[in-house]
Amino acid sequence: MEVVEEILHLEGSSKSTLAGVHEWARCFDLGSLSRRRDLKSTDLTILRTAWESMNGRYSDEGLARVYSSVLLQRGIDKWQDDTKEILWKELREARKRIESAALDTEAPGEGLVPVIEARIQGLQRKLDRIVGRARQGGSK
Repeated sequence: MEVVEEILHLEGSSKSTLAGVHEWARCFDLGSLSRRRDLKSTDLTILRTAWESMNGRYSDEGLARVYSSVLLQRGIDKWQDDTKEILWKELREARKRIESAALDTEAPGEGLVPVIEARIQGLQRKLDRIVGRARQGGSK
């Protein structure tokens, strides 16, 4: 569940797992993304499942189980030592594809404002770290 909370939340969000997933999913127009050819079917399933969870269909654990089954073709009960890291990677890549596809349009919708702001915040923190290291004499 912590993987879902970490990945499918807006940068800086402190909401619970489901509330954070809902906040993130509301940024996207599922209908227009469903017509995109540059998204995998698993990406759309991730987003559609997030939307479905708003109706109370899934608990935190239920949502994590669905994502594990969709992305890894195995349930949480069949996880091995490295499964959490694999799910983290797969879910992160799906999120990246979804957000990139949504932003790759002539006129992004208002709903994307939180996604764009979150990306700016994340980039600003990275820039601050780089500038801080450069001032301390390190350049990496």
